Amino acid sequence: MVVNNELIEMGCLKKLDNSKEILAAIKASLENDDKKRTKKMVQKAYENNTWLDTTQVILDICRGVLEDNRELINKYRE
Repeated sequence: MVVNNELIEMGCLKKLDNSKEILAAIKASLENDDKKRTKKMVQKAYENNTWLDTTQVILDICRGVLEDNRELINKYRE
């Protein structure tokens, strides 16, 4: 998924290919308190509007369709 690539680039998610890598990553994560670091990264991305509120996007588009509001429908197009 595209969103996973973004998370991997940010360092919030890891792509591991075998059980040895997975176990080593778990050990390192526990030793380095990665959960706390990742939580800070995600919060910063959200606060800086790097990420959209997916629920709000869905609601806006649904409302746009129901109300025939092209502005809401097109709001998130790039």
